Amino acid sequence: MMFRIAVLILALGLACKGGSGQEGEPPAEPDRPTLGETEAQRGREACEAYKQKVCACAGAAGAADPELARECRLADARIEALDLQLRVLAAGDDLKNTDRGVVMAEVRKVITGCFEDSLAVDSRCPPAEPSSTE
Repeated sequence: MMFRIAVLILALGLACKGGSGQEGEPPAEPDRPTLGETEAQRGREACEAYKQKVCACAGAAGAADPELARECRLADARIEALDLQLRVLAAGDDLKNTDRGVVMAEVRKVITGCFEDSLAVDSRCPPAEPSSTE
């Protein structure tokens, strides 16, 4: 009976250790997910364009649409959040692939939001006054 328990403990120990015989070597990581510089730059430009559009629209709407004024104030925070996440990716050599993937997903979510909200502002913005060229 004691012999069986000892064999079971030995087998469990090898199973937990991995039994690969290669001690000290970390497992090979698959390719690291990356965010291209062009994608990051276009995303930042999209968020900047959104900020300009929503703030111009808020100025044109005045007090008629306080939600646009709020969105204008929050546009800077969105750009700061994007910049922070991009800095984490740039400096995160020690990030695990899963963590890197999560940050990249958040970056893409912010960028998508900038594009979508920019389109939504167009439908809410008051029409421009026709200019007279006399």
